Amino acid sequence: MPNQRIVFSNGFELPGAEKMIMTVTFDEMEDRTLLTIRTLFASLAQKATHVGAGMAEGIASGLDQLTDVVAALKGAG
Repeated sequence: MPNQRIVFSNGFELPGAEKMIMTVTFDEMEDRTLLTIRTLFASLAQKATHVGAGMAEGIASGLDQLTDVVAALKGAG
């Protein structure tokens, strides 16, 4: 599968703010695609801040929206 992995840095646009490294992978699983998102935080404090602010819930919400978009595209095809 070409273009199987996307890696990028992410963080707040503030002077001196730590960056986290996000890795998104797409793996073929029979007739489906497995999407995996991994976050490498610069420190435990950064992780606590982001997780405490609802990062996991925000990502889950975005993935739910993506599921809805894919379903709508399949229905339109």
